[in-house]
Amino acid sequence: MAIKITRDILEGHLMCKYKSYLKLIEEDGQASDYGQLLQETRARIRLAARDKLLARYRANDIVHNLLVQPAVLKQGASLLLNVAVETKELSLCFDALQRVHGPSSLGDFHYIPVLFHEAEHPSRAQRSLLELHGLILGVYQGREPDFGVLMHGQSCAVTRMRLPLHNGQARQVLQDIKALQTGSPPRLVLNSHCGICEFRQRCQAEARAKDDLSLLPHVQGGVVRSSEFCPVVPP
Repeated sequence: MAIKITRDILEGHLMCKYKSYLKLIEEDGQASDYGQLLQETRARIRLAARDKLLARYRANDIVHNLLVQPAVLKQGASLLLNVAVETKELSLCFDALQRVHGPSSLGDFHYIPVLFHEAEHPSRAQRSLLELHGLILGVYQGREPDFGVLMHGQSCAVTRMRLPLHNGQARQVLQDIKALQTGSPPRLVLNSHCGICEFRQRCQAEARAKDDLSLLPHVQGGVVRSSEFCPVVPP
């Protein structure tokens, strides 16, 4: 049975197609020190963002820990926390869904995705991840959301992002990942993400075996040379 697509796999694919393939075949990796710090920071920021969001709503306007289904969404709760989509191909958890005005198959309202993330300065990767969440959510409410919300960084800053309708790029990413579930691996291309990736040693060894290190312009000796990665402030 193919491994289901999770947020971790979606996010990995946005950094490196080969990484998502390795996760889909359940390859073992070893997190770098920086990667472990990112995970710890993400867990801490998720809790802080959740508390910040909860403070804005009354308790009876919030539902928790449900599967996303049209019948659940039609109940019209103002905030849905930690809700999941489960299909044969997907196992995706939404950090939160916020109810907004605007017609959909649910009625005169619909939901927008809220994503918690450790990045201090959002990049294209976080926008793309939010777009993928919006695309998947649209299936269940008969409308792709116009906006999504990113709560990010140590202060849980709120960034509202416009999501393109009929997003061909997001659809292509999802199709590419689905193809990897049963297809052949993509080409290995080392990039600036390798320095913090749990598969860095495995992929560098494979690249050396293929005499392919010329594809690694941003990483030397396992050290990240790119400025794409935001610093993490320790607790």
